[in-house]
Amino acid sequence: PIPHLDSRPEEALRELSAHIQSLARRRWSEWHVAAFSFLVRRYGRTLWVERSGGSLAYAEALGRLWSNARYLHIHREGVACAQSMYKHPYFQVRVARATARAPLPVDECLSNRLPIEQFGAYWSAVITRGLGVLRRCAPGDVLHLSYEKLLADPRGVLRRMQRFVEGPREAEDWVEAATACIRPNGSTVTGGDCPEGLRRACRVGMNELARIEASRAA
Repeated sequence: PIPHLDSRPEEALRELSAHIQSLARRRWSEWHVAAFSFLVRRYGRTLWVERSGGSLAYAEALGRLWSNARYLHIHREGVACAQSMYKHPYFQVRVARATARAPLPVDECLSNRLPIEQFGAYWSAVITRGLGVLRRCAPGDVLHLSYEKLLADPRGVLRRMQRFVEGPREAEDWVEAATACIRPNGSTVTGGDCPEGLRRACRVGMNELARIEASRAA
Protein backbone atom coordinates (compact mmCIF):
# COMPACT_ATOMS: atom_id res chain seq x y z
CA PRO A 1 0.00 0.00 0.00
CA ILE A 2 2.95 2.39 0.38
CA PRO A 3 2.72 3.74 -3.22
CA HIS A 4 -0.78 4.97 -2.33
CA LEU A 5 0.60 6.92 0.64
CA ASP A 6 3.95 8.24 -0.52
CA SER A 7 5.09 10.06 -3.66
CA ARG A 8 8.50 8.36 -3.27
CA PRO A 9 7.61 4.78 -2.31
CA GLU A 10 10.96 3.30 -3.38
CA GLU A 11 12.75 5.53 -0.89
CA ALA A 12 10.35 4.54 1.88
CA LEU A 13 10.80 0.84 1.10
CA ARG A 14 14.59 1.20 1.10
CA GLU A 15 14.45 2.83 4.54
CA LEU A 16 12.13 0.11 5.82
CA SER A 17 14.45 -2.57 4.44
CA ALA A 18 17.49 -1.00 6.09
CA HIS A 19 15.66 -0.73 9.40
CA ILE A 20 14.57 -4.37 9.36
CA GLN A 21 18.05 -5.60 8.42
CA SER A 22 19.57 -3.64 11.31
CA LEU A 23 17.54 -5.54 13.92
CA ALA A 24 18.49 -8.65 15.85
CA ARG A 25 16.70 -11.98 15.42
CA ARG A 26 13.18 -12.09 16.86
CA ARG A 27 9.88 -13.92 16.63
CA TRP A 28 7.80 -13.72 13.44
CA SER A 29 5.07 -11.57 15.03
CA GLU A 30 7.73 -9.20 16.42
CA TRP A 31 9.01 -8.58 12.88
CA HIS A 32 5.55 -7.32 11.91
CA VAL A 33 5.41 -5.06 14.96
CA ALA A 34 8.87 -3.69 14.14
CA ALA A 35 7.89 -2.94 10.54
CA PHE A 36 4.61 -1.22 11.38
CA SER A 37 6.17 0.73 14.28
CA PHE A 38 8.79 2.06 11.88
CA LEU A 39 6.10 3.17 9.42
CA VAL A 40 4.13 4.87 12.21
CA ARG A 41 7.20 6.89 13.20
CA ARG A 42 8.22 7.66 9.61
CA TYR A 43 4.82 9.09 8.67
CA GLY A 44 4.17 10.82 12.00
CA ARG A 45 1.14 8.69 12.83
CA THR A 46 -0.18 7.30 16.11
CA LEU A 47 -1.12 3.87 14.75
CA TRP A 48 -1.08 1.75 11.61
CA VAL A 49 -4.03 -0.47 10.67
CA GLU A 50 -3.33 -3.67 8.74
CA ARG A 51 -6.08 -4.78 6.38
CA SER A 52 -6.07 -7.91 4.23
CA GLY A 53 -9.09 -9.34 2.42
CA GLY A 54 -9.92 -12.87 3.52
CA SER A 55 -7.92 -12.62 6.75
CA LEU A 56 -10.83 -13.99 8.82
CA ALA A 57 -9.56 -17.42 7.71
CA TYR A 58 -6.42 -16.74 9.78
CA ALA A 59 -8.15 -15.37 12.90
CA GLU A 60 -6.88 -18.16 15.12
CA ALA A 61 -3.25 -17.66 14.05
CA LEU A 62 -3.57 -13.88 14.42
CA GLY A 63 -4.88 -14.28 17.97
CA ARG A 64 -2.07 -16.68 18.83
CA LEU A 65 0.65 -14.35 17.52
CA TRP A 66 -0.80 -11.06 18.81
CA SER A 67 -2.51 -11.54 22.17
CA ASN A 68 -3.33 -7.81 22.38
CA ALA A 69 -4.89 -7.58 18.89
CA ARG A 70 -8.21 -5.87 18.25
CA TYR A 71 -10.38 -6.87 15.29
CA LEU A 72 -12.51 -4.85 12.92
CA HIS A 73 -14.54 -7.46 11.03
CA ILE A 74 -16.22 -6.15 7.88
CA HIS A 75 -18.57 -8.80 6.53
CA ARG A 76 -20.62 -9.01 3.37
CA GLU A 77 -23.76 -10.87 2.31
CA GLY A 78 -22.74 -14.45 1.55
CA VAL A 79 -24.04 -14.82 -2.00
CA ALA A 80 -22.41 -11.57 -3.16
CA CYS A 81 -19.15 -12.50 -1.43
CA ALA A 82 -19.08 -15.98 -2.98
CA GLN A 83 -19.75 -14.51 -6.43
CA SER A 84 -16.86 -12.10 -5.96
CA MET A 85 -14.51 -14.88 -4.80
CA TYR A 86 -15.54 -17.01 -7.79
CA LYS A 87 -13.86 -14.46 -10.09
CA HIS A 88 -10.73 -13.94 -7.99
CA PRO A 89 -7.60 -16.06 -8.69
CA TYR A 90 -6.50 -16.04 -5.04
CA PHE A 91 -9.78 -17.55 -3.88
CA GLN A 92 -9.90 -19.93 -6.83
CA VAL A 93 -6.68 -21.40 -5.46
CA ARG A 94 -7.86 -21.34 -1.84
CA VAL A 95 -11.19 -23.01 -2.60
CA ALA A 96 -9.67 -25.63 -4.91
CA ARG A 97 -7.15 -26.65 -2.26
CA ALA A 98 -9.77 -26.63 0.49
CA THR A 99 -12.09 -28.79 -1.63
CA ALA A 100 -9.32 -31.25 -2.51
CA ARG A 101 -7.83 -31.08 1.00
CA ALA A 102 -4.44 -31.07 -0.67
CA PRO A 103 -1.83 -28.43 -1.69
CA LEU A 104 -2.63 -28.55 -5.40
CA PRO A 105 -0.35 -26.65 -7.81
CA VAL A 106 -1.58 -23.14 -8.62
CA ASP A 107 -1.96 -23.88 -12.33
CA GLU A 108 -4.17 -26.87 -11.60
CA CYS A 109 -6.32 -24.83 -9.20
CA LEU A 110 -6.89 -22.13 -11.80
CA SER A 111 -7.64 -24.53 -14.65
CA ASN A 112 -10.18 -26.64 -12.71
CA ARG A 113 -13.21 -24.35 -12.61
CA LEU A 114 -15.22 -25.34 -9.53
CA PRO A 115 -18.97 -24.78 -9.28
CA ILE A 116 -19.89 -21.54 -7.57
CA GLU A 117 -21.59 -23.45 -4.76
CA GLN A 118 -18.15 -24.53 -3.55
CA PHE A 119 -17.26 -20.88 -3.00
CA GLY A 120 -20.43 -20.43 -0.96
CA ALA A 121 -19.53 -23.46 1.15
CA TYR A 122 -15.99 -22.13 1.64
CA TRP A 123 -17.36 -18.73 2.67
CA SER A 124 -19.70 -20.34 5.21
CA ALA A 125 -16.86 -22.42 6.65
CA VAL A 126 -14.58 -19.39 7.04
CA ILE A 127 -17.35 -17.32 8.63
CA THR A 128 -18.26 -20.09 11.08
CA ARG A 129 -14.67 -20.82 12.09
CA GLY A 130 -13.61 -17.17 12.22
CA LEU A 131 -16.57 -16.00 14.29
CA GLY A 132 -15.91 -18.85 16.71
CA VAL A 133 -12.45 -17.40 17.28
CA LEU A 134 -13.68 -13.81 17.62
CA ARG A 135 -16.29 -14.83 20.20
CA ARG A 136 -13.43 -15.73 22.54
CA CYS A 137 -12.14 -12.13 22.45
CA ALA A 138 -13.18 -9.46 24.92
CA PRO A 139 -16.32 -7.68 23.61
CA GLY A 140 -14.51 -4.34 23.39
CA ASP A 141 -11.79 -5.83 21.18
CA VAL A 142 -14.08 -6.76 18.27
CA LEU A 143 -16.32 -4.64 16.07
CA HIS A 144 -18.50 -6.29 13.41
CA LEU A 145 -19.57 -4.07 10.50
CA SER A 146 -21.79 -4.89 7.54
CA TYR A 147 -20.57 -3.88 4.08
CA GLU A 148 -24.20 -3.41 3.00
CA LYS A 149 -24.82 -1.03 5.93
CA LEU A 150 -21.62 0.82 5.05
CA LEU A 151 -23.08 1.51 1.59
CA ALA A 152 -26.47 2.50 3.03
CA ASP A 153 -25.16 4.73 5.84
CA PRO A 154 -21.47 5.42 5.18
CA ARG A 155 -21.06 8.28 7.64
CA GLY A 156 -22.72 6.43 10.51
CA VAL A 157 -20.73 3.25 9.95
CA LEU A 158 -17.44 5.11 9.42
CA ARG A 159 -17.94 7.03 12.68
CA ARG A 160 -18.36 3.73 14.52
CA MET A 161 -15.22 2.42 12.85
CA GLN A 162 -13.21 5.54 13.71
CA ARG A 163 -14.31 5.50 17.38
CA PHE A 164 -13.38 1.83 17.67
CA VAL A 165 -9.88 2.47 16.28
CA GLU A 166 -9.08 5.88 17.80
CA GLY A 167 -11.52 6.42 20.65
CA PRO A 168 -13.74 9.47 21.23
CA ARG A 169 -12.07 12.15 19.14
CA GLU A 170 -13.35 14.49 16.46
CA ALA A 171 -12.72 13.09 12.97
CA GLU A 172 -15.42 14.52 10.71
CA ASP A 173 -12.88 15.54 8.06
CA TRP A 174 -11.71 11.93 7.83
CA VAL A 175 -15.31 10.65 7.76
CA GLU A 176 -16.16 12.94 4.85
CA ALA A 177 -12.97 12.04 2.95
CA ALA A 178 -13.54 8.31 3.50
CA THR A 179 -17.20 8.58 2.45
CA ALA A 180 -16.12 10.09 -0.88
CA CYS A 181 -13.93 7.01 -1.53
CA ILE A 182 -16.77 4.48 -1.27
CA ARG A 183 -17.75 2.92 -4.59
CA PRO A 184 -20.47 0.22 -4.56
CA ASN A 185 -19.60 -3.01 -6.33
CA GLY A 186 -22.37 -3.74 -8.81
CA SER A 187 -20.82 -6.82 -10.41
CA THR A 188 -22.66 -9.47 -8.39
CA VAL A 189 -25.94 -11.16 -9.29
CA THR A 190 -28.69 -11.56 -6.73
CA GLY A 191 -32.41 -12.22 -6.67
CA GLY A 192 -33.90 -14.71 -9.12
CA ASP A 193 -30.64 -15.01 -11.09
CA CYS A 194 -28.84 -16.55 -8.10
CA PRO A 195 -28.59 -20.37 -8.09
CA GLU A 196 -30.54 -21.93 -5.23
CA GLY A 197 -27.58 -24.19 -4.48
CA LEU A 198 -25.44 -21.14 -3.80
CA ARG A 199 -28.02 -19.73 -1.41
CA ARG A 200 -28.10 -23.04 0.48
CA ALA A 201 -24.31 -23.13 0.66
CA CYS A 202 -24.23 -19.63 2.17
CA ARG A 203 -27.07 -20.21 4.62
CA VAL A 204 -24.85 -21.55 7.42
CA GLY A 205 -22.60 -18.51 7.33
CA MET A 206 -25.54 -16.10 7.08
CA ASN A 207 -27.10 -17.71 10.15
CA GLU A 208 -23.86 -17.16 12.05
CA LEU A 209 -23.82 -13.48 11.06
CA ALA A 210 -27.47 -13.18 12.11
CA ARG A 211 -26.50 -14.50 15.56
CA ILE A 212 -23.89 -11.76 15.83
CA GLU A 213 -26.44 -9.10 14.90
CA ALA A 214 -29.00 -10.53 17.36
CA SER A 215 -26.51 -10.60 20.24
CA ARG A 216 -25.50 -7.00 19.56
CA ALA A 217 -29.15 -5.87 19.56
CA ALA A 218 -29.97 -7.76 22.77
